[in-house]
Amino acid sequence: MDLGIKGRNALVCAASKGLGRGCAMSLAREGANVTIVARGREALEQTAADIRSATGARVAAVAADITTAEGRAAALAACPQPDILVNNAGGPPPGDFREWKREDWIKAVDANMLTPIELIKATVDGMIARKFGRVDNIMSNSGRVHHRPELPDRRGSVPRDVLTRSRAGCRAPCVTGSRRALLYPLSWRRVS
Repeated sequence: MDLGIKGRNALVCAASKGLGRGCAMSLAREGANVTIVARGREALEQTAADIRSATGARVAAVAADITTAEGRAAALAACPQPDILVNNAGGPPPGDFREWKREDWIKAVDANMLTPIELIKATVDGMIARKFGRVDNIMSNSGRVHHRPELPDRRGSVPRDVLTRSRAGCRAPCVTGSRRALLYPLSWRRVS
């Protein structure tokens, strides 16, 4: 199946392992040029080498913290015109929300809501101008799995779901909202 992304530029956050790595590998297998971002340089460089070896794709690696303005600037300098943006900054640690401090909540909202908003704001106009764009927001299982049914463990993920579904406030037909149906199956297909 041709997904129509061959030659497109993808920016994948938190891509050295897990869902981010799986998405980056799948996008590269489909012919996209991939820029991967993660904090840990060693794991990131290994992932980039693995993706290049497996796919022959062009892969750029940016060691940066995507939740900081400097990290986002570095990522966007390496991939200034992404056609595909995969927001993925990990998730909050599991636990009882009654034990979380204000700093825990702020950190989770910053990583899982404000960071994606900033990246979408920085990239959506270019997507509209190119008449092609995909914005995919991924959240960790800890943001969606309830450890006890009566205790929500969703710091940052509900607002990010709303953000994704609202198409970042843009009704342009070239930018899609939540594309989990595409990226989740791709992230697990043929990934070693």
